[in-house]
Amino acid sequence: EISYAIDDENEFIPMMCDKNEREGAELFNDENCIEYFMEYEYLPNNVLHKLMIKMKDSLVRENIWLTGMILKSYKESVNALVRMHNNRIEIYVKSNDPVVYPCKEYLSEIRECLLLINQELNLVAEDMVVYKEAGKKEEIKYNDMLIYLRSGQENYFSTTFRKIIPVRSILGA
Repeated sequence: EISYAIDDENEFIPMMCDKNEREGAELFNDENCIEYFMEYEYLPNNVLHKLMIKMKDSLVRENIWLTGMILKSYKESVNALVRMHNNRIEIYVKSNDPVVYPCKEYLSEIRECLLLINQELNLVAEDMVVYKEAGKKEEIKYNDMLIYLRSGQENYFSTTFRKIIPVRSILGA
């Protein structure tokens, strides 16, 4: 697809977007963000562009570029940076008030849209959540954390941090 209908009168042409990442993206590079990504063997550009359309109500139109976007939701209390990088869709979610507007809920909304797009395009991706503490990071399979919770396991042993971490902390709850 070359363009996508935004509404009855407007079309969105992703290839017309600027190639340069927008200012503000660097604000998502801190320990207070949930960091999540889907890694693909092959990642076509239209995955991100279809996500832009699905998330159009949250899209900050001046913060769209060819390989990324910034989203705002819940009366602008939760923000997300979504970008393509090295066969990954990276998502960083930040909340101004995590108690009232949890990051994990917005991440789930974005993730669900991506899963639908992957299914529509017959793509397979491995999704990971990044646990951060004291300047160190560990990439953990997101689905494994969901299995832990469903099976009643509340904790995960991190070989990187060499300690037990509550699964809900990993998932941003």
